[in-house]
Amino acid sequence: MISDHVTLGSSSSYLLNQNGQPNLAADIGLANRTPRLLPDQIWDIAGIELLLERTDLAPLLTMADDQPTPLIEIRVQKEMFPSLFANPFETRTHSLAGSEDFRRGKFQNCFDTNVNGVPTIVSRGSDRCVWTSAIYQAPLDLSFAAASWELASSRLIDAAQFEYNIKLNIWHNAQTDRPPDATLMLANHTDADDARSVPIASQDATGVRAFQLVFAAEVRAEAAFSETHQIDTPAAKASIGTPLLRGIRLVQNVENHLCYHSLAEMIQAASFYQMLPLAGGFQQLMLMLDTSAVLVGRPSADDASSDDYEFFEVTVHDPRFQRVQARLVVNERLILRDAREA
Repeated sequence: MISDHVTLGSSSSYLLNQNGQPNLAADIGLANRTPRLLPDQIWDIAGIELLLERTDLAPLLTMADDQPTPLIEIRVQKEMFPSLFANPFETRTHSLAGSEDFRRGKFQNCFDTNVNGVPTIVSRGSDRCVWTSAIYQAPLDLSFAAASWELASSRLIDAAQFEYNIKLNIWHNAQTDRPPDATLMLANHTDADDARSVPIASQDATGVRAFQLVFAAEVRAEAAFSETHQIDTPAAKASIGTPLLRGIRLVQNVENHLCYHSLAEMIQAASFYQMLPLAGGFQQLMLMLDTSAVLVGRPSADDASSDDYEFFEVTVHDPRFQRVQARLVVNERLILRDAREA
């Protein structure tokens, strides 16, 4: 079944304030976001049109010397990794994956090989196995906000076939020839089908200058996984264990580059803008920002107040605006499914 893309009309494409009105300046400091999309509903956002009004906008052209909060902030929340929602414009991801990263570390009762073309850590038989990564140093302080990891999913691997834990060792300076300053447990006695993303709220995860990851698994039974050799011997046909880990990602918070501290910043970022001048200044500024995002609907969480969904939002921080309107340039797609598959 194929459905056309439809450009949303004005009534559906405006962001509304807490009272359901289009003037976002009425809600200073409050986020005004798109509605929660339904499953199989997709919004393809190509940009945002803004109308800014004030008796005289000229004083807002430059950034204040005391660097206050931004005039306007745009945020996009995406499901960056399974069950991990974050703003891709204010995060940096550090990925440890692939043969090069794996082989920089140390293996105990496991090794790395390609499984279905993807470098994977595989156990040697059924026993405890541990992979300890190299220690990675950063040139500046890092602050980790979340972690996500990918296991070697397979219909041949039962969820209870192994359990694992993941530790993050942290140093707050470059001297790593000593025990870590802190160790955070990212996963503890976790089965293969449990959550694979976690937030990191510990204060120890700020000011990080070096880190190391440790993955340990207790394999209860071997999987139907083997290597093929040219020599036909019993040893060559023996099972060599269970595919386990494909990679671990650490998500770092960075400054949102869609925070605008002056109108000059917004004009520079705009693909189109128009000023409406008055004597001694100008009162209105219309501009188009090509901030794109694809929002995908998903089933609602049990908690109605949960933020675990994808959205686009605008927050007006400066009370000097008299009116701010935001209209999304957005196409909507619907996925229609066979009722027998629902």
